[in-house]
Amino acid sequence: MQDIKNFLYNSFKNIFDELQIDQQPELRITNFEGFDMQLNNLLRIRDGNTKSKLLDEIKFIENHKWIEHLEVTNNGFINLKYSDMYVFEYIRMTSNTFKEIIKTENPKSFLLDYGGMNIGKAMHVGHIRSLNIGRGIKNLLSAAGHKVVSDIHLGDWGMPVAQILNFCYLNKIDIKSISIEDLEEIYPKASELSKVDKEFFESSQNINKKLNSKDPTIYDGWNHIYKISTDEIKRTLSIFDHNFDIFEGESNANDYIDPLIKRLVSEELIFEDEGAYITSFEDKNILITKSDGSYLYITTDLGTVVRREENLNIDKYIYIVDQRQKQHFEDLFKCVKKFKLSDSEFLHIGYGTINNKDGRPLKTRDGGSYKLTDLYKDVKDKFKNNIENKDDLRHLTNSVLTYSDLQTNKITDYKFDLDKFTSVEGNTAVYLQYTFARSNKVLRDHILEEVEMTLPKSHNETDQMLMREIIKLPEKFKLSEKTLELNHLADYAYELSKVFNKFYSNNKIVNSDPELMNFRLQLTKQMNHTLVFIFNLLGIEAVEKL
Repeated sequence: MQDIKNFLYNSFKNIFDELQIDQQPELRITNFEGFDMQLNNLLRIRDGNTKSKLLDEIKFIENHKWIEHLEVTNNGFINLKYSDMYVFEYIRMTSNTFKEIIKTENPKSFLLDYGGMNIGKAMHVGHIRSLNIGRGIKNLLSAAGHKVVSDIHLGDWGMPVAQILNFCYLNKIDIKSISIEDLEEIYPKASELSKVDKEFFESSQNINKKLNSKDPTIYDGWNHIYKISTDEIKRTLSIFDHNFDIFEGESNANDYIDPLIKRLVSEELIFEDEGAYITSFEDKNILITKSDGSYLYITTDLGTVVRREENLNIDKYIYIVDQRQKQHFEDLFKCVKKFKLSDSEFLHIGYGTINNKDGRPLKTRDGGSYKLTDLYKDVKDKFKNNIENKDDLRHLTNSVLTYSDLQTNKITDYKFDLDKFTSVEGNTAVYLQYTFARSNKVLRDHILEEVEMTLPKSHNETDQMLMREIIKLPEKFKLSEKTLELNHLADYAYELSKVFNKFYSNNKIVNSDPELMNFRLQLTKQMNHTLVFIFNLLGIEAVEKL
């Protein structure tokens, strides 16, 4: 069955072409009550004669069997309402194939670089946005038919590790004996000491140089730190249902850096300045290596690009990293282009911070870093007395932490309100899970007859509302795919849930009219499947019973 948006777009385009209107039709789902689709171009057509002819030409659209009503507004919009029969037929014909509707005609290969936690310390709340956004975008692009590779890109090299090693050497701590708990105490102490003690900082720099050259003793100590850190990272990630296709970090780029530097020097793309290597642009110079020969983040990132280009075939690289790193990625992408490291596209997706109710970054009561596992426990404790099944408890907890994050535009800072986000009322994951569980119970308790779905004459307004909400999925999906903004899908899940709950409250799904009952059960089933599909895109596991 033809998608009505394509039909409307082509119809309006033909009219635009006939009238020599130098624009493309702009169609979108409207929020104007009582209508489904909106054409936005009318306001831009200044010529009154052309506008009049356009309005005459659209009469055939108004009379089309798929259109129930068309309205031209005073402020320059054309609003359209689909016929119930079209909506019904669309649902009936696509109920088992809607996943195919969203497939792209031009699949590409993507690499998503996200996660980016450092070894040596516990994962904190600052990591959750990168993880949630990254997983959501991966699910979104994969569902559209693209090939997607996710890379955690650990911060497992350089000065932070060198500082830990130096601290252990100076305090005669046996590195091979330290645990992850020991490491989490050592990391902040070593980091702080490096800021206030020049001698410690310089000796850490020396250790970092030895690490870059893989000095056996230094490298052996690094291996132990890497092992216990990554084991803990993997354990934490498993709690939150996160996984990666590539589990590598800055260390994996190390062998690619020296040959790259030599090539760039020989091609005069970088130059030496007091021992450091610098590349020059019209507006600025960018430091590639320090004067002592040690590497910077941009150094290992460039080496990582070389490594990925050698081992992967990628059309577009997407870095999902804190918005505060915007300048770093602008510099990186300029260097990639200048050094001719890749012909692929490069994109940085930044995001805002998670804050307390007072608008300040989320911290512990004593002002320390808020561990991700502690945040998980705080949310879980809100449900543990009401949900016995451990898997359901974990899934509900994770859905709160995922949905509260993704319902907000990613670039926006948001306040994490524990009471608000764990409530069954309002735009929350709990409300969505409650909606799923309710629809699931209806389908579990009543047998859906294997008969062709029909549109009963006795269907009412809430039936119409639910049908019209269900068919918005492809449009909402394509909007999210185009913008890589997951909040569009989160908003849609909430609106769909609200409409279904109104439908459920106002109707007797199980009634004496077999045709009407089967119709409403079919709608319930389609809503249920649509909601689960959105859950899967967002990275949420459905909880069957609440």
